Amino acid sequence: MLKHFIQNPSIILADEPTASLDTDNALEVMNILQQQTQALNKVCIVVTHDERLKAYCDKVYYMHDGILKLDK
Repeated sequence: MLKHFIQNPSIILADEPTASLDTDNALEVMNILQQQTQALNKVCIVVTHDERLKAYCDKVYYMHDGILKLDK
């Protein structure tokens, strides 16, 4: 994950960054991702099935019947 920050992209796409991790490690990954994107003023898009990660997001979208919708 850190190699992506070194390359200095303006947008970071994290596809299932916590897949196969236990809860403690999943939350640690999200803490690092959140801290680094804020510190470096980056946009981070996280694709996940893990509902626990919503707390780390400014906006949450979901797919329903093939349509992307904003979670309210």
